[in-house]
Amino acid sequence: MRFSASILAFVAPLAFAAGPCDPSACEEVTSSEGVFCWMPIVLGWEGASADPADIMDCVSSPEVMCNCYGCEPGLDNLVTSNDLCPAPPSRL
Repeated sequence: MRFSASILAFVAPLAFAAGPCDPSACEEVTSSEGVFCWMPIVLGWEGASADPADIMDCVSSPEVMCNCYGCEPGLDNLVTSNDLCPAPPSRL
């Protein structure tokens, strides 16, 4: 039972991501280089920027981040909780 609960804890945030994500167009955000740029900010690592808006410096333009933040649950949470991008269109 513990194993299934652990899987649910990992998968549940993926199912409820609020932001947009087109995996074929979001490599800049999801590549290892992109992740190593924004992950320290998301996790609040010592020495990382404390300003959530600094994740925008991890990509070529804010539009890239605003079109792809839903690809990663931690990034999705940071962007939505700090209103860093316009709300995506509602999904019906």
